[in-house]
Amino acid sequence: MKRIVSAFASLLLFFIFFCAIEFFAAPLSAFSPSACISSKSETLSVAADLPRLSAEEKTGDSVSEKREIVSVLTAKIDGKTWTFRLSGTGGPFMKELRIEVLEGKKRVCFITPPKDYGFSPAIQIYNFSENEPFLFYSAQSGGSGGYGFYNVYRLKDDKCTLVYDEACDSRANVFSARFAEGCKMCVRNEATKDELMVDVSYMPPEFREKIFSSDCRPKGEEVNINPVSVVFPYYNSSVGLYQLMTFRSVTAVAEVNRLGYIVQNLKFSGGAFRPYFTEFSIDF
Repeated sequence: MKRIVSAFASLLLFFIFFCAIEFFAAPLSAFSPSACISSKSETLSVAADLPRLSAEEKTGDSVSEKREIVSVLTAKIDGKTWTFRLSGTGGPFMKELRIEVLEGKKRVCFITPPKDYGFSPAIQIYNFSENEPFLFYSAQSGGSGGYGFYNVYRLKDDKCTLVYDEACDSRANVFSARFAEGCKMCVRNEATKDELMVDVSYMPPEFREKIFSSDCRPKGEEVNINPVSVVFPYYNSSVGLYQLMTFRSVTAVAEVNRLGYIVQNLKFSGGAFRPYFTEFSIDF
């Protein structure tokens, strides 16, 4: 009889424990990260009823670092005052970077950059199209090579649409290169099929000897073309608009052996930034 009671008590305790697990696990599953992943490549939410930025945000069972305002911009758009508030946690390397965009007191959108972390995050407003402001965002990776993260958002029809991302630019505008006889390098634009022959005998001798023989014949070393690392907005006075200038380094054997940069000028046309001029730049 005691054994039956003991077994019944064990089953009862197991049932209570199982129900407790179900009770506490259910709310956690509702906030599973996989539930927040969209099949679309959207990096922002457009809604007026999203929660306001708070001084602290909960992540799991612990409280994250205090959220700090990095910068606040205001601009007149169609006669209305817009406010742009960049915030993040941590420092000097900041995380959970967010941009809140308001028209008056109404929230237009709440932006999470594709790479929401980095050093020295910043935002600025530029007119990349006539009488139309755009939001330019940047942050630095802090790693070797001087790589940064760069995004441009179009502010139109009460929406913040991502129209430029340096990672997408790197994948869309492809270049290749190879070494050639005479201590030269052939750089090819895969989009236009144009090629440029560059004399690279100016590189340091310790690297040149690894790449070319004494009679300047290539030994088989490969050329490395890095992704876009720097993006500069600049004012083109001939058209009265801002445009983008991008840089991607070209190296061989080691990152410190920089042979030059592929530089492109991009203009906003047809809803996207498109290259209209490409050059190879060297430091001398």
